[in-house]
Amino acid sequence: MAGSIVRKAVLYGRSWRVARRIFITANPLCSFCIKQSKLVPATTVDHIVPHRGDSALFWDENNWQSLCQPCHDEVKQREEKTGQAFSKAVGNDGWPTDQLHPFRNYL
Repeated sequence: MAGSIVRKAVLYGRSWRVARRIFITANPLCSFCIKQSKLVPATTVDHIVPHRGDSALFWDENNWQSLCQPCHDEVKQREEKTGQAFSKAVGNDGWPTDQLHPFRNYL
């Protein structure tokens, strides 16, 4: 446990904060929301493939994507846990807006 805390502190230090700021500036919109034709500011740099402490994967910018906090905390976490990535958002008509939503299988 202590080793993972130290590793996390090393990976997410000053260098990460600088790299994160540069990446968000260059990629200011949430990549999940863009796929749904929504323009939402990104607040988080996400590792597409979880790095699990692997510093090479952690620093690989091809493995980064900009996400808004709701997409990172809900959609991305659900994707990692279940293997399914979909938003629970619904449109004004009450139907799921995400084409990947399981309900779309019944239409």
